[in-house]
Amino acid sequence: MTRAAQVKHFVLNLTHGTGATTGETLYFGSPQSQTLLRIYDKRLELQSKGQENWQDYGTRWELESKKDRAQQCARALAMVDEADWKEFVIGLLRSYVDFRQISKDAEDEERYWAPVLEWYALLTEGFQKGRLAQETQVQTLQDAKRWVSDTLTPMLAVICATPGREEWLLNEIVRGISRWKDRHRNLLKQPPTRFHTSSAGGNAGSPC
Repeated sequence: MTRAAQVKHFVLNLTHGTGATTGETLYFGSPQSQTLLRIYDKRLELQSKGQENWQDYGTRWELESKKDRAQQCARALAMVDEADWKEFVIGLLRSYVDFRQISKDAEDEERYWAPVLEWYALLTEGFQKGRLAQETQVQTLQDAKRWVSDTLTPMLAVICATPGREEWLLNEIVRGISRWKDRHRNLLKQPPTRFHTSSAGGNAGSPC
């Protein structure tokens, strides 16, 4: 079962006289949709590139979120303890595509109560036991300001146009200090830099 409107299967063959398959990918969703699941054989990809340890890899599952869906996921992850991230992400995966023991003509209720196929249950349990790999990125104060400018400015403008705006905003800023982690404190240790933003209307009519 899947919420994806499209399911596509691509097989890439670069013969070089052998006719060997050099790539195989299954897509749930379209590149234009806000959620896309991409499943492909990493071994075939690396083998075709001549990487020596290609046999150490397997099938890769990539769940991609964009736009509003990505924002929703980010907000949800911010509220979840890091130790529970893997379980949360597996929940996202299984809410998007789930493999159950059902017939093609099964009713919705029957689909809901149908048991998950054993191989998929084992696979998703294995995902939860896996290591959560995070890319090490050094965030700068400039990056943080740019993120606020690009992402939060419209909503902040709405808040600033409502009664009680200054008191609410100040309370939230003070409350945010109690939620600081090491990555937030490290930003304060960086030397200050100038951050320029362009504005068509300057400060005219600014409610804050």
